Amino acid sequence: MVPMRRSQLLAVTIMALAGLLKSVAPVLADSLPPVAQASVPASTPQGYRPIAGQGWTFAVPPDWQTTQITPPTVGAIAIPAQLSDSQGQILVNLAMQPLAGEVANYIPQSLEGMTNFGMTIHAQRQVTSGAAAGVEVESTFPSTPPARVWQRILASDNTGYVLTCGTLETNAEAARTTCATILNTFQILL
Repeated sequence: MVPMRRSQLLAVTIMALAGLLKSVAPVLADSLPPVAQASVPASTPQGYRPIAGQGWTFAVPPDWQTTQITPPTVGAIAIPAQLSDSQGQILVNLAMQPLAGEVANYIPQSLEGMTNFGMTIHAQRQVTSGAAAGVEVESTFPSTPPARVWQRILASDNTGYVLTCGTLETNAEAARTTCATILNTFQILL
């Protein structure tokens, strides 16, 4: 199999976000891999509920619902968690892919992929999750209408993780605190 480019992972994540924000339909996601309710990690804010899978966890507000959209099929990318707020204004999803020895290049290639897709990067900062190093990025995706996205991009144990929280650009300031809280709960569990 041809290795997946970082830009393809970002494209799938952003397309999933843009598609959902245009037409949100919360459903039970029977076809997604199971997402377990985790014991509350130390970083889970009061009132948020943990969402966890094999090797990862993050938390969302209690009224958020699992949402299923069908992203384009691209290589070995998996989207094991996808949720939205009860009004369908904010979406969070986690995209993962195997890296096969490309861990050191993952973050720079991800950032390059964002600019290649025409995204405007407003801010970025280095982050860690245990032993996993990465970057958090705030950007605008040039969809119609434009979407504001906050992403935490990490690489660990030969897996790339992109946790994306986003909304329409017109709702960006209202969503900023919620998205920051969600991204700050993201943990890679080794």
